[in-house]
Amino acid sequence: MSRAPGIQELGAADLRAWLHECSALVSAHAEELTALDAAIGDADHGANMKRGLSAVEAVLEAGGFETIGALLKKAGMTLVSTVGGASGPLYGTFFMRMGAAAGAAAALDAQGLAQAMAAGVEGIAARGRATTGEKTMLDAWSPALEALGSHPEDLVAATAAAARAAEEGRQATEAMIATKGRASYLAERSVGHIDPGAASTALILQALAQVVAGGSAGDGGTGAAAEAVPAPGTGADDGASPTGGAQSREGAPADEPAAAAVAPAQESAPSAAPSAVGIVLVSHSRALAQAAADLATSLVAGLDVVVEIAAGLPDGGLGTDGSAVAAAITRVAQGRGSAGVLVLADLGSAIMSAEAALEQLEEPVAARTRISAAPFIEGLVGAYAAAGIGRDLDAVAAEALTASAAKEAQVGAS
Repeated sequence: MSRAPGIQELGAADLRAWLHECSALVSAHAEELTALDAAIGDADHGANMKRGLSAVEAVLEAGGFETIGALLKKAGMTLVSTVGGASGPLYGTFFMRMGAAAGAAAALDAQGLAQAMAAGVEGIAARGRATTGEKTMLDAWSPALEALGSHPEDLVAATAAAARAAEEGRQATEAMIATKGRASYLAERSVGHIDPGAASTALILQALAQVVAGGSAGDGGTGAAAEAVPAPGTGADDGASPTGGAQSREGAPADEPAAAAVAPAQESAPSAAPSAVGIVLVSHSRALAQAAADLATSLVAGLDVVVEIAAGLPDGGLGTDGSAVAAAITRVAQGRGSAGVLVLADLGSAIMSAEAALEQLEEPVAARTRISAAPFIEGLVGAYAAAGIGRDLDAVAAEALTASAAKEAQVGAS
């Protein structure tokens, strides 16, 4: 059997071309992705994905990647830091895990691509605590991965089959009831709407198939892949600021120069001060995180605890930035919070960003970091008090989890 024209291995240049075409397709469909998200989510998926993929293009343009694994990891880290909401850590994890699986390979053939993508899809499932049938991007990724593996000797056929399967998976989400993410709040009312993450997944796999076949996602479907792949139907300032005790400061404004975000935090105590457990607040809103920190320092006066804020997006919008979280944790762990770092998050996607941040940390720092499931306000107050009197990380984490007991008892008694 003769093979269709196209490439049979993806090298670094081909992967850059794929990500370029991802950006082009998502940009062209950004309004449609946002409209899908408006029906069952936050109405920002298209804008977020457009921003994130544009940032990936800019990073990859600079080059300097020794392996395709390094290229894919960088793409993932960029998405984690620039795409707000759950999509940033999910897509970021996909590319980071894909890059780790690719390792030092010079190129990926059909089998190598399937293996690398399998690692990426497993990362999405683990990060989102999700499986197929729950109306998420996995409902497009999973069938695409299966189709990709059905043509182990032909990259063109494999990627075309994956794109078709992703599109079919995208369409299948319309009849599903959402049980994960913001869409799950709608329960049965989510039926009749296509999942925006599945829609952007279909675009990403269409871009891949077109690059492999020799076409262009930006050619309006007239490239070599147009016949094989159906077009989808109708997705700085690092947000971190330190506070704590008498040394707290107001959160940096959204338009603060980027250099200020990555500069070392100001010393908040003399160098002779003993190390203790520090706290990092991960929130979609910088104002909310700063207000929570101010509340804790006011309610538990007289204590000196290092609290860093990693909240909001560089443009001042709502969202979380995994790279900002990683930077905040590192600053705390290397300073007076070297006894350990407790991370408190306001919503589920903020937890995903915190988890993605852990993958970017040096092992000694990651080993001394805990992500807490405690309620944001009560957990912070309890953790602040425990850290302020010198408790260890286990005790601080336990205090955060039990801090809402008094409120629960009051509600139960009323």
